[in-house]
Amino acid sequence: MRDCRQVRVRTPQRLIILALAVAMSFLGPQAVASQQEMAAEETPAADELIGRILRGGEPVPGAPVTLHRVTPEAAGEAARSVTDSEGGFRLPLDLQTESEFNVFFVTTEYLSARYFGDPIHPDSLSGDYVIEVFDTTSTPAEPVRIVSRDIVLLPEELGSWEVNEIVRVQNPNQKTVVAPDGMPTWQFSIPEEAAQFQVGEGDILPREVTLMDQEVLLITPVTPGERDLWIRYRLPASPARAAFALDQPTESFSLFVEQPSHLISVEGLASTRMVEADGEQYLQYSAQALAPGAQILLEWSNVGSAPVDPVIAAVAATLIVLALGLLWGAIRNRSARTA
Repeated sequence: MRDCRQVRVRTPQRLIILALAVAMSFLGPQAVASQQEMAAEETPAADELIGRILRGGEPVPGAPVTLHRVTPEAAGEAARSVTDSEGGFRLPLDLQTESEFNVFFVTTEYLSARYFGDPIHPDSLSGDYVIEVFDTTSTPAEPVRIVSRDIVLLPEELGSWEVNEIVRVQNPNQKTVVAPDGMPTWQFSIPEEAAQFQVGEGDILPREVTLMDQEVLLITPVTPGERDLWIRYRLPASPARAAFALDQPTESFSLFVEQPSHLISVEGLASTRMVEADGEQYLQYSAQALAPGAQILLEWSNVGSAPVDPVIAAVAATLIVLALGLLWGAIRNRSARTA
């Protein structure tokens, strides 16, 4: 993989919606952040966030904290501070009143690792905001693993594909995993034909990821719990095939193909259903509990061929219009619906 320029966005409004859903879902159960009750006299005002940084239940003084704001228009830093002797901090909630909504979350750093707090809305402040941090290890008892890979394929007019992936990784240990100098903490592969690679903003930042041929390398500590990596790249029209080679156990692998498309076949996954997001339809292929050595093989028609509508071949599939019309929301809430 040689070309790492920014990927052109085919459908800006739709991908903005998907990106916002992803940005919100990034703030899930990572870093084992929890909300705890506090005394009524300490309840924060709606324009202020009060929180603490703890390690093993003990306060962490002098820790840098950064408040982030997410709106439909943008996302970025809103305020900074440092924890006091009791591990506490106060941050102003500066609302963007012209936006439809404002969501905030806090990040902190401890022993060179970055930790995330839960997402909050100013109207729902109801307790102490706590972020738990951890000691580090370079020899974890259990390896970092893939919980899920969710991939969206968007067909392009000349036969190429825009590929959007969310890879959810899990550190099952009670320590943050670090790596020796110059070594990645974790890695996985994408198709060798992939080009124009881009890392999306999330709880794993672009500067924390690098490429070596088709290997995506994570060069940042991996905190306990789950984290999401959002990447985007393009598959060329020729050769009219691609392979996702899995070199580690993968609990869940899902492929969402925008319809109609020129995709001919998918090996290694089963066609399960049609889903709808923002007025577009996607055919979903999925598999569970994939072992190392498994391959997902894709094949599509030649450039210039008419798109193939798999709806005809999948008339038995259930048509599901998902809540809020957000594909990424459907992906991230899959476990909750099946629980």
